[in-house]
Amino acid sequence: MLLSAFFVAALGATVKHLGQSLPVLQLGFLRCLIGLLLVLPFVWVQGSGVLRTGHPWRHLLRGLLGMAAIAANFYAVTHLTLAEATAITFAKPLFVIGLAVLFLAEDVRWRRWTATAVGFLGVLVMVRPDLGVEPAMLVALFGVACVSGVVIVLKGMPASERPATIQFYFGLTATAALLVPGVLVWQPTSPREWLLIPFLGLFGFAAQYCVIRALKVGEATAVMPFDYARLLYATALGYLLFAELPTASTALGAGIIVAATLYIARREARVAREARRKAAAARREEAELHRETLP
Repeated sequence: MLLSAFFVAALGATVKHLGQSLPVLQLGFLRCLIGLLLVLPFVWVQGSGVLRTGHPWRHLLRGLLGMAAIAANFYAVTHLTLAEATAITFAKPLFVIGLAVLFLAEDVRWRRWTATAVGFLGVLVMVRPDLGVEPAMLVALFGVACVSGVVIVLKGMPASERPATIQFYFGLTATAALLVPGVLVWQPTSPREWLLIPFLGLFGFAAQYCVIRALKVGEATAVMPFDYARLLYATALGYLLFAELPTASTALGAGIIVAATLYIARREARVAREARRKAAAARREEAELHRETLP
């Protein structure tokens, strides 16, 4: 998870550097195209059957939301400090809760609602609407909302949809959607920039791989809090590469958001453990009743 957090922060630093001379839509198109090329070997190995799906519209929606999230995040990274752009992404669980209630009819009790309200207070501390809302902050929040929408769409996907299928159709949809906008704003690219452009896909691919490995060898509640190291990495890279320092409101707002989302994660884990305990007790009781009825 620490490696994953570093790769995500490194991706942000790469985007910020390239975004000083290249349009965001051009970078977004290249990011999606590289991601699609990286998933093609997995499609080749698993065979053409991986392309079969019974949910094309869900894949289309997931691809469009993901494309919008990438474009919004790239815009935010190039117009905000790395620390600000990173901290605002920690609000994702807060958006997911609201969307899950609306579209998945999930039951959310008062503790999670309270933590969500506190988390959004942290967002307001960062955005500082009393000083006039910065457009880049609104774009960043839009990107977080789009990522949260992706989570909801993926939650609604049946388990039969393989990861390679989801990744392929995301890459295909996002690349196609950004092709025309990217070409319309295309700027000449220097050899040095071409050397950095592959890292738009490689850093994202490496971060995703590290998350998968982390969740395979450790419980989600144990490893996911280490994702907040992204903020430390982003702050360090922002200072070293771009002479950026986070403001006091950014630090305070990020702290509130992190505290709220950690509480939500711990609360969800406790509820899940209690549900598993009750299910196991019910199975034991059913087995005992079955033994008593045997002749």
